[in-house]
Amino acid sequence: MSQDQDRLLDENLLPALMEGAFSGVVYVDEAGGIVALNDRARAYLDCRFKDVSGMHICHLFPLLEEELLHDVLHNGDSVANYYVQNRTVRFAVNIEPVGKREAPAGAVIVLQKLPPLAKRGATEQDYSLTANRFFSEFQFASENFRRAIKIAKFAAQYDSPILFVGEDGTEIPGIAKCIHNESGRRKNGYAELDCNALSREQVSHLLFEQTSASAESGLNKAVSSIQGGTLFLSHVEGLSPDLQYRVGLLIRGQYVAENDIHHHPADIRIIASTDKNLKDLVRQNLFREDLYYSLSTTTVTIPPLRERGDDIIDLANLFVEKYSERFAKPVKLTRGAFDCIRAYAWPGNAQELDAFCRKVVLSTTRHSINEAFVRDALNEIRDTLPPPENTKADSGVPTEDKAAIIREALQRNGGNRTKTAADLGISKATLWRHMQKYGICG
Repeated sequence: MSQDQDRLLDENLLPALMEGAFSGVVYVDEAGGIVALNDRARAYLDCRFKDVSGMHICHLFPLLEEELLHDVLHNGDSVANYYVQNRTVRFAVNIEPVGKREAPAGAVIVLQKLPPLAKRGATEQDYSLTANRFFSEFQFASENFRRAIKIAKFAAQYDSPILFVGEDGTEIPGIAKCIHNESGRRKNGYAELDCNALSREQVSHLLFEQTSASAESGLNKAVSSIQGGTLFLSHVEGLSPDLQYRVGLLIRGQYVAENDIHHHPADIRIIASTDKNLKDLVRQNLFREDLYYSLSTTTVTIPPLRERGDDIIDLANLFVEKYSERFAKPVKLTRGAFDCIRAYAWPGNAQELDAFCRKVVLSTTRHSINEAFVRDALNEIRDTLPPPENTKADSGVPTEDKAAIIREALQRNGGNRTKTAADLGISKATLWRHMQKYGICG
């Protein structure tokens, strides 16, 4: 044992700190051998000191990477929020070097016992949904988003259909829940259905299938459960013409089941969303004109995240705090990390940012998430994106010509990115990747 270790162990400070800690504490020497551990650590590990004295710490925690421990003991690095397991007990550990950074004399390992993973058994499925969101959750700085929330909050007071227009991944589903929860219908059922995720037959069966149990009221089980409540239909443009007709009847308070001609009274508020131009679909006879006019009585446009300024930073903070608490990993983003996040276009909007923050919180071993870590994580996202489509804005064209083609298309379409992407024969996400790559603003 070195003189530094002797000094630290002989003095009263280290033993007092270890025994006074609310967490388990293990002290190891520069080789990783156990030198001391407090009462709580002995209780956690169900061992006596004499049985583990001198034992390498990795024998107690097989999931602890020796390379990670080496970086602490030889490079003076710190490790935060690392998960290890001893037998069936899970721990979150922090590892701090002891002594000089350039020549650590050992390390202190702090153990925080985690609750056992919840057992997931088969339970009876509950098909009802609760709208548990409130407008007070949406406190962001950008004027365009605050204006949209103001319109939605005002519309919640009135019992009429609402049409949301916005890209996938925006907060539309959450805002729809807020409308229901802060309306006169909040005590009744709420349900949501993605019209693009299911086939025409599945949507029809869910909403309009007639069964013997529903013969008396004329309403099927799903619709009965939200009678007096709210139905949110995302990607409403995906409805077939006959389903569009039935949804239009629902708006007018009438319910017609499959293979039935009888109209039954129904009291359901319809909230719909789309990322398409429904007017164009009406002109192409792909969407019923009467349904469009019924839905668009109140239209709320939700801006994409890239057009909301520092809302990106506020959301990133919110998501990191959420996952730090959920996974017991207190981490923070540095200013450089925020700048890196702010510069990315986020084609998947808030949903993509949420998933990204979950990823970095789970994967970091530090208290602080810096710019380099965020940049590497963003590069992984770019690497997993599908290759750009083979279009006139793509292969075989010099870089300067590609940029010019995109700029001309944007100008031709009045800066409308949805129309520009369609004009170029690419997806909106691909258009944004091209714009970012070639430094095109607008």
